[in-house]
Amino acid sequence: MPAQLSTVLYISNYQEKISSGFIIGNATGYTRLDETNGDKMQKFNIVAFYPIDDSKPCYIPKIQEGQVLSVANSKFSIGANNEIDLILAAASILDIDPKDAPVHQISVVGVTSSGW
Repeated sequence: MPAQLSTVLYISNYQEKISSGFIIGNATGYTRLDETNGDKMQKFNIVAFYPIDDSKPCYIPKIQEGQVLSVANSKFSIGANNEIDLILAAASILDIDPKDAPVHQISVVGVTSSGW
């Protein structure tokens, strides 16, 4: 069953490349999983698509290294070494210093549709 993921994460690395009609952003992000053990984190490999044409709508913020994002309703899969591969669908930039990023659960919601 398809599912969507929501969490708060820190962007540690960001790169871009240009494809036909889109700028493809690739980022590495981390979510803190434990307040007492700061080393316990989940790694995310994030892909974001930005239209090259400014007249086309874009619903996600421009990612930069050092940002803390609140990510919502994004498609994902489990990749190598239990890293999460994430296609960014909705996000907000949080005004938080990365070292103060909160511990945040990773929420997964199943998505289904039915035909009548």
